[in-house]
Amino acid sequence: MKENHGKGDWTIYFWVPGSPVGWQRAGRTSKGGRAVIYTQNKTRSYEALIQQHYIDVAERFGHSLTPYDGPVVLYVQACRPIPTSRPEWWKRAAAKHQLGCTTTPDFDNLGKVVGDSLTGLAWVDDRQIIDGRVVKLYDERPGLRIHIKHLPKPIKCDMFNTILTPLTEWRV
Repeated sequence: MKENHGKGDWTIYFWVPGSPVGWQRAGRTSKGGRAVIYTQNKTRSYEALIQQHYIDVAERFGHSLTPYDGPVVLYVQACRPIPTSRPEWWKRAAAKHQLGCTTTPDFDNLGKVVGDSLTGLAWVDDRQIIDGRVVKLYDERPGLRIHIKHLPKPIKCDMFNTILTPLTEWRV
């Protein structure tokens, strides 16, 4: 991890082990005749797990936990477990990332759970994410690979040609 938090141009990679969980629709109930909307327990627990792994890596590298207020790039690789019920040729192809994962959770719900969980930690608000990508694949080691890049303020238009890192270049 490169530290330059106050001025942007900072990158962190981290891994959240376990089968990825997407953001779940808010729950609704009534209390005293009034509608109450709440975050589902599964979503709240997974957000806490993502936060803890971010904090662990940030502290290990001496990074300040003050949220960044500039533009951010977010890449997420969601690695689902390889199904044991599939034929051997299929499992080998999945392990080499030659097959995309078309199962749940949806890519947008994976991006949302990461964006929401790191609001107030890696950035002030997830509206600062100017480039985001979620790739779903199978892996022998299920989990989320998260790559965050804080960009300098103000961002120049020609920077868009240089900020996009192919997903094949990074791996946690």
